[in-house]
Amino acid sequence: MIKSLREILSEVLLILLLASLLCGFRVSPAGSSETHDVAIINVVSWPLVSTPAGNIYINVTVENQGASNESFTLSVYLGNITVREMSVHLIPGQIKTVELMYQIPGIMWALVFQPPLWDTNPMIEDLTVWAEASVVAGEVDTSDNVYVDGSVTVIWWIGDANGDGRCDIFDMVIIAGSYGSEPGDPEYHPLVDFNQNGAIDIFDIVAAAGFYGTIFL
Repeated sequence: MIKSLREILSEVLLILLLASLLCGFRVSPAGSSETHDVAIINVVSWPLVSTPAGNIYINVTVENQGASNESFTLSVYLGNITVREMSVHLIPGQIKTVELMYQIPGIMWALVFQPPLWDTNPMIEDLTVWAEASVVAGEVDTSDNVYVDGSVTVIWWIGDANGDGRCDIFDMVIIAGSYGSEPGDPEYHPLVDFNQNGAIDIFDIVAAAGFYGTIFL
């Protein structure tokens, strides 16, 4: 019995369909088997405790879990501070670890330590470490585009004007440079106003002097 052309084509299509299912391919209505999927598979940060001026290290591992080359934006955050935004390019199946070292700029310390300032000594803030990969075109699974590592605890003590974890002559120079200033003056910095009375005065110098020579961390 000779099979008709329609029967032969039907058998061929059935074989192709079974083969695609066995191989794990997802066949789209247009016939394309490509998938698009990027993921953050790990974030590691250290140290667990830092001073405001300390170095914080963050390693972010990303993976292209799809079947096509991908380019996306990787954003890394420390609390509400953007540590880095960068473009990443991966071929299918590629895993890449991005290694970062970050030091919080002094101008951003006010973003870390929210008012009321110096209501405790030391001031302590826990900053969440997390990363986000932008969604690529055609990506369906976005549940692994964000990864939260945990947190870094940032500690700051009265007398440590430069945030390096000790009270020494460099801190006294900074305080002296702001001496006599009040809010609105370019020299005034609320984080050096240890008693929060609205002026950098003798009381702030006395407060710092009480910890002179101390290594906090």
